[in-house]
Amino acid sequence: MKNIIIIGATSGIGRALALAYLKKGYQVGVTGRRIELLQELVTLFPKTCLYSAFDITQETAIHAFQNLVLKMGSVDLVIVNSGIGNWNPRNEWEIDKNTIETNVTGFARMSMAAFSVFLNQGFGHLVGISSVASYFGYGKAAAYNASKSFVSNYLSGLRHRAILSKKDIFVTDIQPGFITTPLIANKQEVKGAISAERMAEIVIPKLERHPKIIIVPYRWKFAVLLAKILPDSLIQRMS
Repeated sequence: MKNIIIIGATSGIGRALALAYLKKGYQVGVTGRRIELLQELVTLFPKTCLYSAFDITQETAIHAFQNLVLKMGSVDLVIVNSGIGNWNPRNEWEIDKNTIETNVTGFARMSMAAFSVFLNQGFGHLVGISSVASYFGYGKAAAYNASKSFVSNYLSGLRHRAILSKKDIFVTDIQPGFITTPLIANKQEVKGAISAERMAEIVIPKLERHPKIIIVPYRWKFAVLLAKILPDSLIQRMS
């Protein structure tokens, strides 16, 4: 039985992934801040679902994660999904600060904790949820886009670290386009978005092959290519 931990499984992409893996019969450890939502998953799958409620912005999250691994015995796959996406058109520091503490510091904290476990085990697969937004800046959500760029580059560094370790460790960067999650305030205004459940259906088989990057939906690959070649002034007018 494959053991999986999903960090940030109370809603959106994380919850969809957790449900998909639980339905496949895997043992899944779920984490998040809202204990009642985690307990709902345990109620649905009492034999294969474990939970640990913690906040990734707190140092205590590392100890809580390690305890969850101990309960499961080992872990084959860790998906770090926790993240927030606040807009900040009025240039308020607290908004950007919260985004950075969660998407940068919190993400790095949990990725490092998972990677340390994999080094001790000698195997494991780390997956981080970045975004196609990592390829360009955006004035209304500067910290969010920048944080996703950090996520992608940090995962790239850990992938190289895994190679240097000469252990059976893999690192995947999932870069979603528009997914209908709570991060999108008005789903009806977003064209071309897919559901979190559909995203889970797409990425789970791909993860079995340990790819470096998954862009989903596939059509967003073309947007990424454009972001790489278009001048910044044009991108800003389009966004």
